[in-house]
Amino acid sequence: MTSTLPAGAVLFSSGAFVFYALRGPSIDLPRSPLALLVAVVAIVALGHAARLAALAIAWGVDQLWAGDIFNDGAVRDFVDELGPRKLGPELAARVAGSVKAALGVDLPSMGRADDEATRDRKARTLDEVFTLARARAAATAPEHVLALEQSLQGARALFAALFLSTVLVLGTAVHDLFFAQRVAHAFSSFSIVVLGVLVAFATLAALGQTRLVARRLALDVLLIVDLRAPGK
Repeated sequence: MTSTLPAGAVLFSSGAFVFYALRGPSIDLPRSPLALLVAVVAIVALGHAARLAALAIAWGVDQLWAGDIFNDGAVRDFVDELGPRKLGPELAARVAGSVKAALGVDLPSMGRADDEATRDRKARTLDEVFTLARARAAATAPEHVLALEQSLQGARALFAALFLSTVLVLGTAVHDLFFAQRVAHAFSSFSIVVLGVLVAFATLAALGQTRLVARRLALDVLLIVDLRAPGK
């Protein structure tokens, strides 16, 4: 739950900002302990909502463009000869041998000469092998794998929260533009747009962090299987 709290805080803050922008500085802010409790509950709930939004975004990108926005298939980068992050020959052979010894299945490798159909088939096989490897790693090093998985979920939720905040803030600027209103009598349209652009850059940074954590999880799973393989 704590991994999604930053995402909930981002959504709560952006929502409060937009509410203030649309209603003006004359609104009375609640100061009671009950209001504080409601705010905390709202942050927790929004964090879970951001996690679900991340799943929806990943599904939408996959359906529309067949893309892997969060790099869930990061393990493919380590066995693809065309990829910039392919493991070295010695380490790749060692990991493949450990996967075979521990799981009884071969770790496929994508070659330069593979056609698109072959690469797709190997990618599906690799995803199945990685699912087994992930379960094996979770059984042998549960705390480490759990920490990485929570970090990945938190990074995905944070990206979704920042993405939604960007849409919300820039939408407020568009509202101000079309309806010719001064936003909150304190914020200019320019300042709203600047804030939206800054949040958009933060969204891109969060996406990069998410993909980085996904690669680390994939690599650590392979290394855990290698270190805990029979005979090691």
